[in-house]
Amino acid sequence: MVCIAIKGQPVIGVIYKPFETKQNYSLFWTWINHGISRNLKNLPQAKDNKTPTLIVSRSHAGQVNNISKVAFGNNVEIISAAGAGYKFLEVAVDNATIYVHTTAIKKWDICAGTAILRALGGTVTQLYDQQPIYFEANDPTVLTKGLLATMNNHALYSDKFLHEFQSNFH
Repeated sequence: MVCIAIKGQPVIGVIYKPFETKQNYSLFWTWINHGISRNLKNLPQAKDNKTPTLIVSRSHAGQVNNISKVAFGNNVEIISAAGAGYKFLEVAVDNATIYVHTTAIKKWDICAGTAILRALGGTVTQLYDQQPIYFEANDPTVLTKGLLATMNNHALYSDKFLHEFQSNFH
């Protein structure tokens, strides 16, 4: 993954999937307001009425499974996967509705994915307080307030998680 941030905002994101089997589909990139890779163009529009599919870290799931079940009931599918870049791409191409991370994560692991989702019209915020994530040189390198990444309905999902954290886990 490669990311370039200007004034704290990621503007160029590159994610390479070295084991992708489809020719020319292993390199994903965006440059906000300048262009996107062919494999990210003309993506199908996300369906708002489908069951939410959360993608979470296989190795750092934290309390996300329990919180998700409380927030959404049984009307949620949870996929665990490795690699932050992979999880961002799954949201970008609508294979997952939400990427949620509840434990600490290094910002260099999320910068490229944040740039890609933002360029495609998605939203990435801190999970616990819904604040934007900044990537300035003097900002902390570890994000400790969780991560929520979506292509659609960000405020709805953010409110559901925020309510559960405030009610049950803090």
